[in-house]
Amino acid sequence: MRTDCHIIADLLPLYVDGICSEGSKAMVEEHLKTCEGCRQRLLRYQERPEPEVDFQPKLDALVKVRQSNRRKVIYTAIGVVTAVVVVALIWMWQRSIFHIVDTVWSDDGTRAFVIYNRSLEGDMPGPHMMLRAHDGLRGNRSEGFALHWHRNSLYNIILDGVYQDGTWSPDGSKFVINKKDSSTDITLFDFDGSHSPNIDLFISSGITQAINHDEQRFGYKVAKGTTIQKEFLQWSEDSRAMLIYFKAMNDKEVLGSGYCWYDYDTGTVSSFLIPSVEESVTP
Repeated sequence: MRTDCHIIADLLPLYVDGICSEGSKAMVEEHLKTCEGCRQRLLRYQERPEPEVDFQPKLDALVKVRQSNRRKVIYTAIGVVTAVVVVALIWMWQRSIFHIVDTVWSDDGTRAFVIYNRSLEGDMPGPHMMLRAHDGLRGNRSEGFALHWHRNSLYNIILDGVYQDGTWSPDGSKFVINKKDSSTDITLFDFDGSHSPNIDLFISSGITQAINHDEQRFGYKVAKGTTIQKEFLQWSEDSRAMLIYFKAMNDKEVLGSGYCWYDYDTGTVSSFLIPSVEESVTP
């Protein structure tokens, strides 16, 4: 092989791929006109199949990396959401939100009583409940359980018995609840007073005195062993008096029932309404 054939042989791959310079291209073409051996070599280069490049392994590896990154993002998001939910549940549990039985707002939306089915001060034997009074709230009823309450003052009261219902007085100064399975049927909280008097005892005493004073009208007498069950029904418009339903009973039977007004300011019971035997049922 001539010396110039060696040079052309080195340039042929570049010539075939079209990447040699114009000068080299012209020299190769000029040489091929007179050299049969180099022309044959050129044909072999041109007939040689191009190598197939398999990109699939690289694509598969890239897909696996992307899937792995996607799983990491999903797992991280799930972890963050789970952590937020757990913290929120702990926060609500610590504040006994899951134990809320009722939330009763005053008419002006500035005070609320939240009734829980457990004591917030720890476990207590028997049927106990906790009432938490929020005074001076900012906001309105649309805030639900009022998680953003501003507490100017807070009262926690532990009571025995089972909560039935609670009612604010029209002026928003008093809150009365009805209970059952308790030593007292009615409990009242006076926000404007210095303390919450035991009106349940006062009402029972007033009803007992009225019945025993006019036994002929009532048709029975409150003797030893007789109990007076009471239920608050409504407030008077001036927030002074409470309409009470009462029922006198002993171990054997119901002696009678009726309605009366209890004046909170004077502590007196008056205006008795005594239904007939047929009407003597719990409202």
